[in-house]
Amino acid sequence: MEFSVSRVHRFPLIGGALTLIVYGAMAALLYQGLEPTDSAPCLIWLPSGVGLAAVILWGWSMSVPVFAASAIFMSLMTGASPPQILWVSLFNALGPLVGGGLVRLSQSRRLPVCRMADAIRLLGLGIGVSALISAFGGLADLALRGADYPLVSQYVDWLMADMAGAAACAPLMLCAMAGVRNRVSDMIGAGFAEAILVCLLTVGLAVQIFFGFDDPEGRYLLWPTVLMLPLLWASTRLPLLLAHLLGTLVMMLAIIASAKGTGALHIALPGMQGDSTALFILVQSSLLLIIGAQVTERRDAEETTRQTNIWLEHKVAERSRALAESEARFRQLADTAPIPLAVSRFSDGSVLYLNEKSRELFRIDDSPFSLRVDDFYASRQAREHVLALLDEFGCLQDYEMLLQDSQGRQFWALISCTLIRRDGEKQIIIGVSDISNRKVMEESLQMANQALQEHLVEVESRHEGLRDKAMRDPLTGLFNRRFLDEILPERVATALVGGRQLVIVMIDVDHFKSINDTWGHRGGDDVLSMLGSYLAERFRSTDLVCRYGGEEFVVVMPDTSLEMAMSRAHALCDGIRSARFFANGHAISITLSIGIAALPLHSVEATTLVQRADEALYQAKRAGRDRVVMAPYGMDEDMAFPGRV
Repeated sequence: MEFSVSRVHRFPLIGGALTLIVYGAMAALLYQGLEPTDSAPCLIWLPSGVGLAAVILWGWSMSVPVFAASAIFMSLMTGASPPQILWVSLFNALGPLVGGGLVRLSQSRRLPVCRMADAIRLLGLGIGVSALISAFGGLADLALRGADYPLVSQYVDWLMADMAGAAACAPLMLCAMAGVRNRVSDMIGAGFAEAILVCLLTVGLAVQIFFGFDDPEGRYLLWPTVLMLPLLWASTRLPLLLAHLLGTLVMMLAIIASAKGTGALHIALPGMQGDSTALFILVQSSLLLIIGAQVTERRDAEETTRQTNIWLEHKVAERSRALAESEARFRQLADTAPIPLAVSRFSDGSVLYLNEKSRELFRIDDSPFSLRVDDFYASRQAREHVLALLDEFGCLQDYEMLLQDSQGRQFWALISCTLIRRDGEKQIIIGVSDISNRKVMEESLQMANQALQEHLVEVESRHEGLRDKAMRDPLTGLFNRRFLDEILPERVATALVGGRQLVIVMIDVDHFKSINDTWGHRGGDDVLSMLGSYLAERFRSTDLVCRYGGEEFVVVMPDTSLEMAMSRAHALCDGIRSARFFANGHAISITLSIGIAALPLHSVEATTLVQRADEALYQAKRAGRDRVVMAPYGMDEDMAFPGRV
């Protein structure tokens, strides 16, 4: 699933508001419900997962509401000083910004919850990097408060709280906001009653483990690992979102039990209560994320394979029916065909079938099964030549040769043969057309046809010349705008069907009016003519270089990435800047402003792509000219720009 697919990704303002509200509310609830310590705000910091998921879903701008929510929370709830608020909030926002940004860059716009490799990147690049950076906020807070607390222990406590919170919250938010694998039918397919029973047993077991056991000496410390079994079952049998919801419920029971100082994770040793809970939540959430992603990936592969098999079975059945129907139609058509048809065996030339027209043509009265094809050829060499051609090419169309009937009368005929395999042997379908009468007029027809062909070639040559003149700009020799409007939609459609890239480059000569004013229109024409030759030499033969009008040129670059097009455009600007042009014999220098738009990034419509490139060109000129500007991503199709200067 890509970021641009889900409708929620199109509304970053709504995402920012949700991030601000959820982050602040979750931070306040955790801070009030779980007693803070000197080393960390609580046992597990779920808001770190909110910030990370927000950046992955809506982009790097979500670090702003994360910073604001953290600052508001600290101001209202903790009574921290302004420097503490600033530094802690800064690291709380910087961690998700870097971690989420790395995930977005590595995932190629796909949400990291449906593929195992993506889930591992989320744990390492997203959760790991985010927690490593955010935990420095604890060190800043400790330094500003002047607290006497070991720096390493402070950092480790914040790191564990941030990692556990991010691992528990981020995958759940990504699944919920993306809507992946959340259909109730998936759970029904896994056994609805079975799913409900396992969920109830899991919750009941979690309540017993976290609230029924109380041993500060840590004898029940391994009991929470028993919960991994039903949670792993849920990740393989339930929809992805429901599995993470069940894991979140178990996690919340563990957090509440730890806050109350009870349960299997309750240890009397100082500092071990929060570490054991955070470690349990981190391991549980990581396993759910990885196993769930692996199972989802396998389900996708199985579904793809299943659909492919269904399609293949359908095609095979369809092909079998078509062959049977085709054979029946052939028999029916052959019997009533107005032309002579025959079927013979390739190996020995035995005649297997003759229709009525063949019997009349070859004057045959007896059974065809006593005949051989060799009896109808005027020479044996001609028969061997036909067999050699069939063995090499499989078919023969309108081959002219001399045949004879059963009474020895020879005549010219056109034969068409097709080699087929039937019942384990090669057979030949033969069609015969008597052309004896046509042979008499052949020479005259050939001469007339030759004269006609010569005339058609001459007409076509003139037509191509006129068409080329109509499609070419007479000044530069390049294609004109009319040709571009005609060919660009075809190029765009071809690129879309083939899943290939295409880039539109819009070029404009800076301050061209001053050239006309100084050297006259003839001088301007000299510059445009030289520039047209320069552009034609600098681009590939597969690129389409056109004069768009006035001093504007358009280059269509198929099979070209946006990065390559930008590099070529910058190189073109550098080359033009150092080149010399002549206006009425006077050497002058020119610069170019270039706008670039790419398919399908900016549009999938030809006219809109040109418009986007033109808008980017205007931005280049407005920004000072002599530069390359790429069209912005989110621009509306009907956005109007003021006139170019």
